[in-house]
Amino acid sequence: MIKDINALAGDREDTAHLVCTPRFADLFGKSAQILRLIKENKTFFENTEQYLMTGCYYSQAGQSMYHLETRQYEKAFDSLPEVIDGDEFATYGMLKVKFFYGLYCLEIGERQLRQCFDTVPALFDISSDYEKKLIEKAIEFYELDELNRFEEVLNIIHIKRPSKEIKDALSLVMSRRAIEMYNKNLINDKILNIILQKALALNPKNEHASVSLDDTKVDLELMALDKAIGKHKMNKACKIAVKSKSEKVRSCFFEFMEHTVQTMYEMDTEDDEKILFLQNTYKWCARVNKTHTILHDINWMLRSLE
Repeated sequence: MIKDINALAGDREDTAHLVCTPRFADLFGKSAQILRLIKENKTFFENTEQYLMTGCYYSQAGQSMYHLETRQYEKAFDSLPEVIDGDEFATYGMLKVKFFYGLYCLEIGERQLRQCFDTVPALFDISSDYEKKLIEKAIEFYELDELNRFEEVLNIIHIKRPSKEIKDALSLVMSRRAIEMYNKNLINDKILNIILQKALALNPKNEHASVSLDDTKVDLELMALDKAIGKHKMNKACKIAVKSKSEKVRSCFFEFMEHTVQTMYEMDTEDDEKILFLQNTYKWCARVNKTHTILHDINWMLRSLE
């Protein structure tokens, strides 16, 4: 920072006195002159962030930046100036302090998340490194409380800056959080299904959500199949098995049918009643799989009853 000021002013008699630390400049009333020098030489700096950071230390947000350097996040946040009045350097300092204070709050469980991250998208426009840092942090965690906080933050940012990177991160955190809630019996299959579909809407390539959604669909289909069979709604049970892409669902359907057929065949009841039941069962099973071995078994039973 001092090197930059020295490069700008050190070789000129009229500006050499401006080569000083931010604290010295503040103490002797040189800050405004130095900020003007920085603004007049914006093209000197390698990038926008270097320009803003250099000016920030000489601005109203300078003290906050010093606290940030020493990782005193609460002091950095509390010492931010109340009024910035369009000062681009102080604004940069405010954005950067809020970002790192926000990360600190995320890790310790504080809830001032909106206050910290509501303006952060503007910082991402200055440097995408901050967006990458947040995303890297977000995908490190798996515990429910942490996932709750990161999903809240990513949602706040997504509303204002729905970049692909933010969408992908939000999608992954959302699906992880949903699975954790489901595993802790905090949501049921249907709610899990809804959340996973939302996660996939954000990122269709989210394998975590995709695989989990497939598993959830199977669970929902098995529940529906069990309910239909329990109420003797065999046409509905057939429709579920036919539409399902899961071999597990079809296997459960045929396991039930095999058990039911064998039980009915061995029951002490009229042959005509058995024949009618077996004929209906044959039709139901054939709708699901025309080559299943149960069809041969039913044919054998029907011939034995003729």
